[in-house]
Amino acid sequence: MDEWLYNFYAYVDYVYDHKAYPKRDQKYKGYSIGVWENKQRLIKNKGKKLSDGSYIYKNSILTKERIKMLDDIHFIWDKREYNWLENYNLLKGYIKENNRYPKTDEIYKDKAISSWIENIRYIFATGSVEDDGSIKRPGGILTKKQIELLNDMNFVWIGMTKNFYKADIKNIKDLKSKRLYLEIMFLRLLKEKNYQINDFSQINNDFIKMLNKR
Repeated sequence: MDEWLYNFYAYVDYVYDHKAYPKRDQKYKGYSIGVWENKQRLIKNKGKKLSDGSYIYKNSILTKERIKMLDDIHFIWDKREYNWLENYNLLKGYIKENNRYPKTDEIYKDKAISSWIENIRYIFATGSVEDDGSIKRPGGILTKKQIELLNDMNFVWIGMTKNFYKADIKNIKDLKSKRLYLEIMFLRLLKEKNYQINDFSQINNDFIKMLNKR
């Protein structure tokens, strides 16, 4: 049995025994499975696909057969997506247990879940709306799929978190982003005020005042 298979089975045993994926520096049964895991991901994500379905990157090859072996154990090829889904499922679990959203700086199962929520809302409010339906800003992105998942769980996009409304509309150049920002701010206003159904003039005046204060 070659070195790759020894690492593979050590990796499988670790995930099964610990119900978690290894950290980058993790060693198990004498094998550097954390480094090995990242190498497989690097070859497939950065490498060139060959005609036989294999991938090559800097003289390292990941064969089609080994890719299938990794797929069969549900290997995570996109670690960022995995981390995002982990937080998403944690939030669903928290709401199910507590029937509310976590408080600011609250930790749940060793995760800063409230900070993750705040970051999601901040990207949504201040990012640029792309043609593929994603929302991007420097250092963060919400994909169309992620937005759909959050909508499916009735995620509350408007939150009174400490950093959510720091954006300044005067500094937002993209027209799509301005539109989204105005929509978010308008919904915030409606949430904060208890307007009557025909208070259109008052709503308009308050909205303008809100923007002028920023």
